[in-house]
Amino acid sequence: MISNDIIRTAKWERITHGRIDENVCGLRCSTPNGPVELPTTPATAAGPNPRQLFVGSEGTLGIITEATLRIHRVPKAVQGDSWFFPDFTSGSAALREMEQSGLHLDIARLSDANETAFGLAQLGSELQRKGVLAYLRARGLTTPCLLIVRYDGTPSDVRARRSQGRSIVRRHKGVNLGAVPETSWEKHRFSTPYLRDQLLREGMIVETMETSTPWSKVNDLHGTITAGIETAMVERGTPAFVLCHVSHLYATGCSLYYTVFAKQEVGAEIAQWKALKSAASDAIMAGGGTITHHHAVGTDHAPWLPAEAGQMWLRMLRAAKAEVDPTGIMNPGKLMNGPERL
Repeated sequence: MISNDIIRTAKWERITHGRIDENVCGLRCSTPNGPVELPTTPATAAGPNPRQLFVGSEGTLGIITEATLRIHRVPKAVQGDSWFFPDFTSGSAALREMEQSGLHLDIARLSDANETAFGLAQLGSELQRKGVLAYLRARGLTTPCLLIVRYDGTPSDVRARRSQGRSIVRRHKGVNLGAVPETSWEKHRFSTPYLRDQLLREGMIVETMETSTPWSKVNDLHGTITAGIETAMVERGTPAFVLCHVSHLYATGCSLYYTVFAKQEVGAEIAQWKALKSAASDAIMAGGGTITHHHAVGTDHAPWLPAEAGQMWLRMLRAAKAEVDPTGIMNPGKLMNGPERL
């Protein structure tokens, strides 16, 4: 369902894509107690936004049957750029300045040293990989962290933003490699996750998790989560390789997305996964992150939801569920009614 008002707005304002929940302007939801229809509006002060309540309810309050979404014009120009930093701290500082300067990168992904090494290991040929590493070592980068960015818009807008972005990155000791790494990442971004299936068949455990936190806590939280996972897996005799990248930017902070590889603990795979998940989630909460940035709560993250949202909010959600779903048939056992422990 497309609103002409929303299309016309995109002609005059630069609106970055954002998350899907930020782009829902109206919806219709079916609940066991009847339909809920929320009109399309660009903004409202009529109390808390009920659109957000239903979009974030994970199906526990009803089924969204119709939604009006903000859309964006196909950009006339697209330009990628790629940088290597001496460490994760330098890269995150560059991203913070870029976001707070109003650049609003259309794609931004900063990999830590482990994820960068993992990506370089998959680079074309051994000769290419050695060439890139030699180039970086000559510039003092022994454990590089890769940042890829993309600018969308009109040709003049893209040129101006890219120029400003390059000035910022150079101040943070970034080494430029042009557009090729970003283009390569886009080409393989949807096929790389299928490596998980093969790794599982080869006896590996593969898990992902994500959080977000204020800029002031990014580097400490990154270290805390990595250390927590590594310690938990070493204690089980299955050391882990932990990868992390920043994938979403905000003026006040960013997301951290983790991928974990370890040898499966044969005969105790579920216990191993629970230990990994608990160690990561405990570290996230202790370090000031959110228990989930975009994967949602479901049952996996429910045990940590009270620590983040508080019991009062959970009781409010349960009261809302009792109103629209008195017999509790909508996605039972999720979100506010999820398990207390894994």
